[in-house]
Amino acid sequence: MHMNMSKTTSLATACLLTLVAACWTSSASANVTDTFDTNADGWTHAPGGDPDTTVTYSATGGNPGGDIVLSDAGEGANDFFNAPAKYLGNDSVYLNGTFSFQLMDNSSIDDLSASLTFTDGAGDTLAHALPAFSAGSYVSFSFTLNQNGGWTYTPASGTGSPATQAEFQAVLANVSSLFVPGDFHSGAELTSLDNVALSVPEPSTWAAVVGGGGRRGGGRAPPP
Repeated sequence: MHMNMSKTTSLATACLLTLVAACWTSSASANVTDTFDTNADGWTHAPGGDPDTTVTYSATGGNPGGDIVLSDAGEGANDFFNAPAKYLGNDSVYLNGTFSFQLMDNSSIDDLSASLTFTDGAGDTLAHALPAFSAGSYVSFSFTLNQNGGWTYTPASGTGSPATQAEFQAVLANVSSLFVPGDFHSGAELTSLDNVALSVPEPSTWAAVVGGGGRRGGGRAPPP
């Protein structure tokens, strides 16, 4: 029995879309989010910052609801929000996904030297500078997690360079810390963080992967 070519194509397309939908539905459950509705959700002040800087929970002032606030003591070091354990470990499933959050700073922004930073167990880092933004209201940031997203890879002993796919995969496979910058002023300041999300790729990315237009290399596959 011979099947019409257009019918065969339609059947193949339907199967592909079904598979993409299954991948997306399953993987979306791996998304990690914090909206700080009731507490700080395990976020802390990152080690290495000013000794008197703190990160505390606020039930109001978020976008909406609660948020967490970094009170920068202005003692000279760069200060970061330190992500809890649920963002760490083998994050390979988030390759080609996004990391997003919202920040609000109450001071004049005059220092953007601190970068969003993923560090692996060997001390290698993936870092991305934040673009210039205005103080006084919440600003949204979203960063694509792949070698085309403008990230810099720096080995534990070496200099930084644009991240390659292999380097991205290696760091995401063994994330030991994730720091979100909270220090954008040369003196004391308050910086609020809200609506953090570590997200798997969108369905269009899965379609490219399943259909052969892209390839997720290394690390764990999407959950079954």
